[in-house]
Order: sequence, then structure tokens, then C-alpha cells
Amino acid sequence: MKRKDICLLLALLLTFSPLPAAQAAGAGFSDVTPEDWFAPYVDVCVEEGLMKGVGDGCFAPDRALSLAECVVLAARLKARINNTQIPHLPEVLADIVTFSQDGTVLGNWRDVELFGTRDSDFSRLLFTFHSDVWERIDPEKPLTMTLDAAWMDWSNFDMEPDGPIVYQGVYDSEAEGYLFDGGEDFDGDLFEALTCVIDPFLNYAEETILPERSELWFFDEVCYVLEFLTDDLWAEHGDALLAQYPEEYLDAHVAEIFAAPTAWRLDLAQVIGQMAGELEPVEGAALPPDIKDPWVEKLYAAGVLNGPDGTGAFYGHTPLTRAEAAAILARILRPELRPGA
Repeated sequence: MKRKDICLLLALLLTFSPLPAAQAAGAGFSDVTPEDWFAPYVDVCVEEGLMKGVGDGCFAPDRALSLAECVVLAARLKARINNTQIPHLPEVLADIVTFSQDGTVLGNWRDVELFGTRDSDFSRLLFTFHSDVWERIDPEKPLTMTLDAAWMDWSNFDMEPDGPIVYQGVYDSEAEGYLFDGGEDFDGDLFEALTCVIDPFLNYAEETILPERSELWFFDEVCYVLEFLTDDLWAEHGDALLAQYPEEYLDAHVAEIFAAPTAWRLDLAQVIGQMAGELEPVEGAALPPDIKDPWVEKLYAAGVLNGPDGTGAFYGHTPLTRAEAAAILARILRPELRPGA
């Protein structure tokens, strides 16, 4: 998973409200009638667990989809196609770094109280832990730190380890923590890489995914989607917003800046196009005349998209309604619902 992608996407989504509580399949919505063009698509999405009501028995078909909802729907679609559950990332990420003595794991990254470098070349790292972990640690013995290298994005480094990275630390009584030294054969990039993999906890995730502060409701879905993306999505949308503000202003006001932006039709099409896997083309399907995008064209060719107004045009930089999102998702899962199928 690429840290820059997660940071951009989390910044875009940071202040969204969660998707509403579930609406039982088959119970119906007061604002969806059998005559509505989107009714069969809504039924499929509710039945498949992809979409839910907004409360009070309503679906809100005409409400614009937010970026948060866009990502969550994409994650649910991919999990449904893969017949799996979206993993709960706080536990997964915390176990990227574990600490052990005599072969027994005593804690993971959640148990770290303070973490810092002792040298500018990242050659030594100092860790202190929460009190309950200290009760299990014997300061007279070395402490083993294991980094799961498989989770790392090694694109900025000159190496790519084929297994876990292991370091031995010794207790430093003056600093009251464990000091990890790379040794004679130390490659500073490895410890620098460690700081990169831990960055999610130090930067955006500290206030959201630690055990007592798991309030970022869509974090699991964001990370799940990013594992499958091959294109850097939302760059145009996010960069356009960021460009309006000086860098020093962003740090203090990023949540305010990114408050609830509406998803573009292009946002959902690009991410859904990558989540959908292989789609059988529909004979005679026309491509959109107003955009050249491989993911949009993939969905047009399969009959999943056909434009909102009968002209075949896509209108990528316009809002997407919940009814339109339901149609896209349902057509992917049920090919018989695609026009021309």
C-alpha cells in the first residue's frame, strides 16, 4: 500500500459522516417505487449488502454520492466479488512491527509509547513501551523487533527483502527504553524504511485507528481498495483542492478544506472499473464521445455505463446520485441487468 495514496485519500475523506444504518432487504423504501427505473438496482444492492438506507425507511435515490461513500461501495463490491470480508486494518497494521523475547511475542506497534531516532542516519532507534508491556519485559535480556517486510512499499529504496527484517535491541537505562542498533553491516535505508512503514501511526492514523480512538469509520475500506488499485486515482480531484492553499495553511486546516467533497462520476467509474475484475463486453455497446479513459470505456463496453441522458455522453465531472451508483453496482454483479445484455 502506498503511503502517499492513503494520505491523499484519507485527507479527502476525513470529515465525512458514515453510511447510514442498514435497511433490511425486501423491506422496501418509501422513496423507491416499483415503477422507478432504479428500483431493481436498489433491490440488488440491498440484497447483496452493498448499499443501505438513509434512515426513516428512505433510500434517498437523488442524493449525491460523497467520496467516502464512493470508496466504501468500491470496497464492498470487491469483497463481494472475492467472497471475502474487508479486513480490520488496525490489527493488521499494528502487527507489522512486533517485539519479542525468548521467542515469545510481548507486544506490537500499539504497545509502543515513544519512538525516535538517535542519529541523523537512522542507525539507532529508541523505543519505550506502555506500562503493561514493561511488566512482561526482562530488561536484562535483549528485545527482538521484527518488521513484516511484505507490507512495505520498497519503490524508494535500493533493496527489497524477501523475508522479515529482524533487529536486536538492548535496554538503555539512561533513556529508559530499548535501543536498536543496526550493527557493523547496518544499511541505514532499512531503519529509514521502518520509519516510513510506521508513519501511518505517527501521522494521520494516531487519532483514528489506535484501539481507544477508532473513529475513522472508512479506514478499513480505504486501505482495502488501495491494495487493488493500479492507477493513482483522485489525484486530479485532490490536487486541484490542495493547489488553492499555501502549504503552511494545509497542516492546520486540512479537515476544513476537504470537508465533504461530492464524488464525481469519474471518481466512481475509475475505482469501480478496477474493482470489478473482468467484464464480458456487450455486442454493439457504444463508447462515450466525451472522454477517453480506460476504466470508463471498460464499463461502457460491458453495458455497465451508458450515460445519464440518452446521448451516450459520460459527463465525468458531474455529481453521481445514489440511484446511479446502485445501477452501476447491480449491473456488475448481475449481467442480465445490463442494457443490451
